[in-house]
Amino acid sequence: MLSYAYHMEGWRISDTPGLDKVYTVEATTPPNTTQNQVRLMLQNLLTERFHLEVHRATRDVAEGYSLTTGKGGPRLRQAKPPVPEKESAELDDGYVVGTLPAEDTILLRGHNASMGQLTEFLQRDLGTSVRDQTNLNGRFDFELTCRWDGSHSPNLWASCLKSAGLVIRKYKGLVRSSEGIWAVLH
Repeated sequence: MLSYAYHMEGWRISDTPGLDKVYTVEATTPPNTTQNQVRLMLQNLLTERFHLEVHRATRDVAEGYSLTTGKGGPRLRQAKPPVPEKESAELDDGYVVGTLPAEDTILLRGHNASMGQLTEFLQRDLGTSVRDQTNLNGRFDFELTCRWDGSHSPNLWASCLKSAGLVIRKYKGLVRSSEGIWAVLH
């Protein structure tokens, strides 16, 4: 819940004694509520009901990756603007997911996805900072298939992203984008 509420990967959340319990939260939201609004609502719920205290800090990280465009430029299909259904309460915020359609294959799929969502996916999978340096605005639809050797490594994602004209490589120097949170339940 912390990871979702604060839109932060688990590796950025530290010093969390007492957060090993499992809770189920059942809630409804008003029609057309965005993911960011739901996150804010969940933050408020955690603070009010569980007396959660959060402290933010930025740290320098010596290791990380950057996502850039290749020499030939990106080969991504621009997503069509979502058309909300009149009777639906859901908005299409887009997503990036990785699935295993076969034993030796990974499918990286983006639907109405921003480059920020792609770097967030990569950060979760790699467990370290990934900076978006593509300068690509907008939303994209993509399906990238690559061979999987059983590991989740930068080399795996590099081979997968290459077909889309994207490059992931080690970032040289300090990365100040590693904001994290410390959470304590009282």
